[in-house]
Amino acid sequence: MTKKNHFDVLIIGTGPAGSVCAYEIKKTCPDLAVLLIDKEKIPRYKVCGGGVQIKSAKILPFDIESVIEDVIFGIIFSYKCKKWFMRTYDEPLIYNVMRDRFDAFLTQKAQEIGALLLDGCTVKKIEIEKGKVLVKTDKSFFSGDILIGADGAGGITAKSLGLMQNTSFSIAIESEVNVAAEVLKKYKGFITIDCGTLKSGYAWIFPKSDHLSIGAGTSKEYAVFLKEYYKQYLRYQNIGFYNTVSFKGFLLPHRQSGSDIQTQNVLLVGDAAGLVDAFTGEGIYYAIRSAQLAASSVIKKLKGHKNDLKDYQNAVDQELMPELISAQQLLKLFNLAPRVTLKLLQSSDSFWQAICKILRGEKTYKSYIDAHLHLFQFFIKLTNVVPKWLRF
Repeated sequence: MTKKNHFDVLIIGTGPAGSVCAYEIKKTCPDLAVLLIDKEKIPRYKVCGGGVQIKSAKILPFDIESVIEDVIFGIIFSYKCKKWFMRTYDEPLIYNVMRDRFDAFLTQKAQEIGALLLDGCTVKKIEIEKGKVLVKTDKSFFSGDILIGADGAGGITAKSLGLMQNTSFSIAIESEVNVAAEVLKKYKGFITIDCGTLKSGYAWIFPKSDHLSIGAGTSKEYAVFLKEYYKQYLRYQNIGFYNTVSFKGFLLPHRQSGSDIQTQNVLLVGDAAGLVDAFTGEGIYYAIRSAQLAASSVIKKLKGHKNDLKDYQNAVDQELMPELISAQQLLKLFNLAPRVTLKLLQSSDSFWQAICKILRGEKTYKSYIDAHLHLFQFFIKLTNVVPKWLRF
């Protein structure tokens, strides 16, 4: 192994987690050698709704205006592909992006301050030997003092080192769809969401600058019904003539409390660590924030602090997991009676305002649940006595 093949930090994956982690490390410690590895050539298509919540944009150290496709000020909700209503907010809630452009932008930011990129390079094997991480790819061998796995759900890092055991998954499918200009215009400024049609599932439309991203997701046990639900949702939306550019499926991983995302000198971040909001399916915020927490831990370690990197998993457990657990609790409540929840969203300004503030990072799920614990307890009791027509 030559010196040129050794790096202080190796990062597998150039999504938001990997790129932001590289950026944060190089910004604080320009002298550290950081290599980003990705199996795809950058830019590369990434199947994803592409909704960057305002709270995500707020914690990035740079502006993302150049890659924003649409600014979302409201949500159009429907129930069982029938009744619908619209809610709006006076400030932006979400920035819609295409993940190929967004991820490439983040990777470029890391490169601009000195991170190196090796794309189109597939990792074949990972081992830890004599305190170093050895990574075999289809192009060469690399060694690193620290390895960060940002390689997504089911990535090779977790598999190679026995991390993220007993992960649960949601399933989603999504297409990029070209529609007539007058149809696209109708969707601008709004995300469109359907609930109640498929148990534990929902469908969505995210407008982009020149097309629509349309998808549907559900829990693993109902995945067999997902394609038919997607087709039903398309019929309901009645978007006229359209051309499907791509159609792909993907996994949304959900970390179980206590599941290991760190071992020796290896850390997992973002989707690789299962840090995805079960209620909304959003993972970009947690990718960015976990990357920042990982970068802080790595810098301390490499600068000689008495730090074994376990502080990273502790930080995730203390800062991020309470919110992800709260999201899981909200999802369970929602699945008990989605129609009740939608009626509440439609009629209660305070509930809608709370959702908007959560999307903007001004509130958290946990703070809202804690502040209204009696209401949530009442809601659980209510779902046991409401008429069946108000339930799923």
